[in-house]
Amino acid sequence: MAKGNSSPVVRLAPATSLLKDKFVEANWAICQTSFIAHFLASTISKQLDAGESVTFDNREAEGLLVVLNNLVERIEGSLSLLDECERAANHGD
Repeated sequence: MAKGNSSPVVRLAPATSLLKDKFVEANWAICQTSFIAHFLASTISKQLDAGESVTFDNREAEGLLVVLNNLVERIEGSLSLLDECERAANHGD
């Protein structure tokens, strides 16, 4: 606590630490997105390699659409975090 003050002194994390946290968060989201995309691609590829057609009923198609929209959101979120990191690195924020 600061002398003569009952409030505790709060030290902020250095900007580089916050920047690193955002970068790590973006990196992890990109890794997760990559894992999901590889899973989808390998699942479909195995069926095609076996000479089978790939078809989806309405429920499966809706599920695939949800997964693909989630991938897009993850990618856009990661790009936003990386943009923040770049701006902070360029401006010293």
